[in-house]
Amino acid sequence: MYSSVRQTVSLLKTSNDDDDDDDDDDDNAAADVVSRYNVGIALSCMLLVLVTFMYLALCFGACGESAGEGAGLCNRGTGACLLLMYVCLTCIARSVAM
Repeated sequence: MYSSVRQTVSLLKTSNDDDDDDDDDDDNAAADVVSRYNVGIALSCMLLVLVTFMYLALCFGACGESAGEGAGLCNRGTGACLLLMYVCLTCIARSVAM
């Protein structure tokens, strides 16, 4: 009688240990989903920044005044700087992605 109770208790302990492993697997799967989601958000934001720099550079370069003393903030020099920022950030983003 005592040995059958002991076997039952040992079986319950091993089945509980297996349940804990399943919980760990579920936690790991959830962590993978969250990390993939965060990476997706980060890549989307980086793409948005690059597109914004390119758009502003083209707008300022095409529609801006010539750079000089009387030029306002929207001048071709600003467009050139934004275009260089776009090129630099694109190179950095590609090197990180590789």
